[in-house]
Amino acid sequence: MVDEIHYEIFDICGTEADSIQLLVHIEPSPDHEEYNRAAIVRLSAKTLVVEYVLNTWATSFWQSPTGAIYVASTNGNIHSNPTDRWLYTPVGEQFTLNNIWGLSDELIYCSAFNGNLFRKSLDGWQHFSDGLEGTLCAIGGTSEDDLYVLGVRGALFHHNGKKWSEVQTPTNNTLVSVLSVSREETYFCGWSGAFFRLVKGVWENYSIDPNLSLYSLVLYNSQIFVGAAFDGIFLYDGKKLVSFADDILATGLRVVGGYLFAFGDNIIQRYDGRTWTRMELDLGTVIPQML
Repeated sequence: MVDEIHYEIFDICGTEADSIQLLVHIEPSPDHEEYNRAAIVRLSAKTLVVEYVLNTWATSFWQSPTGAIYVASTNGNIHSNPTDRWLYTPVGEQFTLNNIWGLSDELIYCSAFNGNLFRKSLDGWQHFSDGLEGTLCAIGGTSEDDLYVLGVRGALFHHNGKKWSEVQTPTNNTLVSVLSVSREETYFCGWSGAFFRLVKGVWENYSIDPNLSLYSLVLYNSQIFVGAAFDGIFLYDGKKLVSFADDILATGLRVVGGYLFAFGDNIIQRYDGRTWTRMELDLGTVIPQML
């Protein structure tokens, strides 16, 4: 029996700071995994509008340069709105999709468990997995011949435009976020305070307190910021990670329209380079009660 429903902002995207989309998780309490749902909600001028509801768990979404949104789900479907209408494309019920990311409307990738990776094509989504193994967690890079895919326990793979190759990392901790500043400079973060810089093929270790988990990486105003959930936001100052905003909830970080956004639970906070603006959203008033 469901006693209450919890709503959590899991990710955001957008092209303008005053009109952003939220990927919201809809979680029943007590926990009933089969009843987990998700919704795409637009936040504009402090007004919330539900644009799409998924009858399943959504794990990731990504917005293309043209504004289309792609959503990965645990039931093997990829949902998208390339036009005004939402559609979904199945890649297979046996695939639990967990991260979607792209370079353009034509170059979009989606990872899954058991070493599976998919690439968007004219015919739908095709396997792009030769050479990959294990649970894949995140995707990033600078071009189709400079791609990274992260796996559990420090696994890392790189695609050079021809094939996937495993890259030896200096950690057994799971890395969950990757940020490529250039072909020669890439950052990684993850569990147990893991934070690494790979520059010209050389690893630099700037990991911090192993009791902390680092969730997300962004480049804002030419600086690297790291989201650490309830432990706030850290800044890489070129030599180490330092605390930047320890009172800001940052399960995730995104840069939209010249602002740095931090989010988690039902809270969004926006930074303009000087001050933070906080919004606490009553998501339950707009999302349909489906349970």
